[in-house]
Amino acid sequence: SAVHDIEPAPGATGGAGGDAPRTKTGAVGALEREVQGALHKDLQRLVGRSRWRLWFRDVEVRNVGGEHVTLKITAKYADEWNVWGTPETLRNKMAILDAHCDKIGRPRTAIQRSAVALLVLTDDAEQVERMKAAGRPLIAGNAAQVRDIIAEYRDAGVSEVIIPDFNLGRGDKKIEAYDAFMNDIVPAFR
Repeated sequence: SAVHDIEPAPGATGGAGGDAPRTKTGAVGALEREVQGALHKDLQRLVGRSRWRLWFRDVEVRNVGGEHVTLKITAKYADEWNVWGTPETLRNKMAILDAHCDKIGRPRTAIQRSAVALLVLTDDAEQVERMKAAGRPLIAGNAAQVRDIIAEYRDAGVSEVIIPDFNLGRGDKKIEAYDAFMNDIVPAFR
């Protein structure tokens, strides 16, 4: 189970799951309904809302924001936790997640931690600064700088860094970015 997203469902009827598109049967469906009901009770208690849309894919909850609700739910139910963020953001949030795990007696290592950030692999310092100004988490700079940033994620306790490719260009430009990353960055982490 991975925790990513819970959102209020405007006009949702019923309790947890409101207007979910389908109902699973068998063991997966039973587990989904059990976790969904438990999450609904926790959410209702923690934030005072009674109607939530909880979308499940093999007991996966998407887009929950915040340290008080999200990380408590993550500590209690999730096997994996993923967040957009810098190494500093991740260290801070993981300290809170670890405290929630400690409070309920769950091993911190029971939850795999991953991060998402945009890659900007370039020697052009001005391009890096322009991308930073956009406010998204970045892994940016020349090959040595990018390796250092990825090492910071690893040292913060992240076991997987997810790099979307929508900002890497198209066609040959995207392929060149992939090749540069695979040749200049990845070998340092194998």
